[in-house]
Amino acid sequence: MEEGTAADDYEFDVLHAQQNVPTLPEFMRNTACVYTNPISHGGGSHGHYKNNAETYMDVGLAMGRVMVDLLEKGNEES
Repeated sequence: MEEGTAADDYEFDVLHAQQNVPTLPEFMRNTACVYTNPISHGGGSHGHYKNNAETYMDVGLAMGRVMVDLLEKGNEES
């Protein structure tokens, strides 16, 4: 996909919206977003990371870390 195309803009809008969900008041303490592009070892949003097992593991680890952070923050407020 060439940069600057309508599809490119649409994907940016979707990514931006996803990343902003945790900043909304109703989701601040119970939601997170993991941007996976920097930890992807191939493929893209439509390619399932080219079935690269290392990418799946890295994404899972990143999501797990975020979940632990959310749970710890939730326990601090209880």
